[in-house]
Amino acid sequence: MSGLLTAHLAEYNALRQELLQILKSRDNLIIISLTITGAILSFIYSKGTLVEPNRLALYLLTPLSTVEAGLWLTSTYRIRRLSDYIYLHISPQIKMLFPTHLENNGEKIPIELFNWENPASRQYRKKRQRIILSLIHLLTIIGSGFLGQILLIEKRDKCIIQAINQLEHPFLYYFNCLLLLLISILFFQYMRNKRTVIK
Repeated sequence: MSGLLTAHLAEYNALRQELLQILKSRDNLIIISLTITGAILSFIYSKGTLVEPNRLALYLLTPLSTVEAGLWLTSTYRIRRLSDYIYLHISPQIKMLFPTHLENNGEKIPIELFNWENPASRQYRKKRQRIILSLIHLLTIIGSGFLGQILLIEKRDKCIIQAINQLEHPFLYYFNCLLLLLISILFFQYMRNKRTVIK
């Protein structure tokens, strides 16, 4: 029993360390995104107003933010898979090594291990919190892409299509719009994706 328990706990600790590393990397993406956005905007408004030659740097915001958002989603999927594996596979194996209930004054109290990693708990009790936090994180990243697109056409009085077609690189603008659409679809698909639940 002790050998099996040691093996399961060792696997658990290894996965927890991997989770912490992924979480740290994912949080760093937010800082990197804000830093890049600030650097590009400072370059464009280096003289206090919009510097026309420098405004071409706005085209970089969307591809960069899309890549960062893609990395954020990839990290989030990895976190979900690891936490589900801990609860769905490691936890049941450890539970088999211990009694299922404790006696307390004739009352049977169930033992629940790894309850804080229960996907059902996250889905039903923390769903709103997860959605809000994910929205804040992802919008912080891809928000710079939307900001870049808006700044490129903000001072043009014509309709949006005409304003875009009069840009220096209209094809690049449309391509950036497509990138933002694709990453937004992937994000909403992630939000709709239901997790495995154990009753």
